[in-house]
Amino acid sequence: MDADVYKGELEIAPEGGDPVEFPLEVEVYPFKLEFPPDNIYCTLLTFEFKNINTAKGKPRDRQTKAAEVYYRDMKEHNMNTVNPSATPRYYSERDGEPYLEDLEMSLELHNRLGFSKPLVYYCGPMLNTQKIKNTANVGLYKSKTEIARAKKTAVRYMNLCKEKGYKGILFFPVDEPNLHERTAVGEDDSPDLRNKIAGELGEALKSVGAETYTTCDEESIEPIGEFYDWHCYAHSKFGS
Repeated sequence: MDADVYKGELEIAPEGGDPVEFPLEVEVYPFKLEFPPDNIYCTLLTFEFKNINTAKGKPRDRQTKAAEVYYRDMKEHNMNTVNPSATPRYYSERDGEPYLEDLEMSLELHNRLGFSKPLVYYCGPMLNTQKIKNTANVGLYKSKTEIARAKKTAVRYMNLCKEKGYKGILFFPVDEPNLHERTAVGEDDSPDLRNKIAGELGEALKSVGAETYTTCDEESIEPIGEFYDWHCYAHSKFGS
């Protein structure tokens, strides 16, 4: 579209009501924004396959079809990956290996639709690292259990990606592991508790060769940055 000012009318026709017209004016500027090829562009923390492990029949079919609609829409808006969230407190094994149906369905769809970057898997709900107000929160976190689960899951699904030729996974174990947060978890209510957990989980994931991702700010990433390959920064203000 050429740089110019475009004018027209927008008509909204509600069901059971009279249509309404509004004037619409759009200015197209004479420059193009380049897409940074090395960046990840996605919608954070989506729930297309949440509870798919218990869905059956028509509800399962509807959820699966809706998930494809959502992923296609992201792809059509130039997103280069997806960031599904694990189902809270859901973890299962099959033949002694982790079996996460929601992750497997996301990986298959991510591959089939041709996303170019690894899938970002938010596994906080599976590892009990969420903020205290949420389900599967840090009050339920057991260090030994969650570290073992994270490592076992990472190894299983890194191998699956290699077997099937998928783009891979970025493991995202803790969302916004801030240094100043009221956790109110029994005796350990230190404000940097989730940051410490992010550190130990990141270290555990890196020890098995996993690629890692977290959301952060400039302050919270400092103690744990060595364990995270990808940093999604939140800025409270811009400029001077």
